[in-house]
Amino acid sequence: MITKCVQCICALVIFIAVYFPSRHARHYDYIHLKDVISELVFNINNKFSQEKNCEYGALILNNTEIIIADVTQTKYFIPPLIGGEFIPQTFTVEQNNTLPFNRAEMMNYGAKIAIESNIYGCSHRPRHMSSSLDTFRYNLPYLTLFGGAISILTSHFKKVNGMSNLFFGWGGEDDNFYNRLESHQILPYRFDPELSRYTMLIHKKQLKNDKRFQILNKPLNIENDGLNRLNRRYLVIPENLFTRIVVN
Repeated sequence: MITKCVQCICALVIFIAVYFPSRHARHYDYIHLKDVISELVFNINNKFSQEKNCEYGALILNNTEIIIADVTQTKYFIPPLIGGEFIPQTFTVEQNNTLPFNRAEMMNYGAKIAIESNIYGCSHRPRHMSSSLDTFRYNLPYLTLFGGAISILTSHFKKVNGMSNLFFGWGGEDDNFYNRLESHQILPYRFDPELSRYTMLIHKKQLKNDKRFQILNKPLNIENDGLNRLNRRYLVIPENLFTRIVVN
């Protein structure tokens, strides 16, 4: 009898932990589907060789969910130019040293190269794209989350000096980035969940950064930590489907 009671209590605790509404920031403000187009800003860099008039209206308003199983099916497509130059252009940044992975620093290097050559459609304010993720049961863990897939104007990224380079290992760099944006009154926002559903690829998780909270609690050092402090050597290698950036 006692064993059954313990099992029932454990099952109830698990159920509450997973489904209790207050566990996630389920309700948050977002830009509705009909207003998304007016929020987009399109910039074309003259270095880009395939400049085209990008029309996103029909794609957004007739949005359909892609079945994840279809992604792995063989498709015939027009290949991009060497380096992955297409619409959009693809960059892959690789950390080539024995230090713990530094996601923010790699994003800084990717941004450095993309700023010089990329075409993109961003929104007027920084956008948290992956606000509905399967790993979180399509809920938002907390309102200030700004991790996963994001988009941001070059001018905004430069204004906050990119991301901090101090976060080695998992966690903290996205929260620090949100704080940087907030300190400049550039508050991120989200689009309709219909345009924000993501499936996380299976991957080996990085070790948690034990010092992430210690770094987060320190005053922001935007002027001396970020995009203007990329001192490592790096190579830009055009591959068949993407541009590979190797950071030593």
